[in-house]
Amino acid sequence: MNKIEIICTVISAIAVVWGGMWFILKLAFRFGRIAHRMDAIERKLEDSINRFENKIGHLEKNFDRLEKNFNRLENNFNRLGNKIGFLENKIGHLENTISRLPCTSHSKDLVKIKSILIQKFPTAATILSLKASPRQLNELGLKLFNDIDGNGFLQENKDDLFKFITESKPLTKLDVEQTANDACLSLTTTPAFNKLKDYVYEASPLKTADGEKYDIALSDICFVLSLPLRDMYLQEKGLK
Repeated sequence: MNKIEIICTVISAIAVVWGGMWFILKLAFRFGRIAHRMDAIERKLEDSINRFENKIGHLEKNFDRLEKNFNRLENNFNRLGNKIGFLENKIGHLENTISRLPCTSHSKDLVKIKSILIQKFPTAATILSLKASPRQLNELGLKLFNDIDGNGFLQENKDDLFKFITESKPLTKLDVEQTANDACLSLTTTPAFNKLKDYVYEASPLKTADGEKYDIALSDICFVLSLPLRDMYLQEKGLK
């Protein structure tokens, strides 16, 4: 092998080595760019994961707050349910109490109290009746009795009125007279008295013997009814 061949061989070897190195450098450069891009992708992926994790954490906090709020609402509803139960018991107890009222004794006591309170005002006895044996309606009382159709009222409600007097167990004729007034008072809150209430509402004042005006009240209606009722009761019971 002459020098030229040797030089050519060396040059060829150098070219091969240089080509190999250049190929390796190109590959390395490519790998570097790929690695850079991979790093960029990895960073973006990590950023996305971090943002996602942050959102998850934010959602978890919101869920925690919602859970606490729900628990508070549940506790409030439980307390409200307890209060409603307590009120229902109270209402039930009140309904039971009301259902037992008024009992007979209380009803009679209330009527008697009502009668006593009415007597604190100018009494109808001095305006509408005269002292006799027993007390009787005077001319003004008879006029009022006829104006309200007292006989018709007493006949229509005779059973209820007589029952009230009998259950009150009067001992004397005076007791019957007073209880007759109570019996009439006991009907003032029933439909039986509606027409009489209308009469009282629309009636003009009565003119007394002294020329004074006297306004009619339900107590006056009961009074003018009570004396004839007394007589009816005593006659039917054979006590006249």
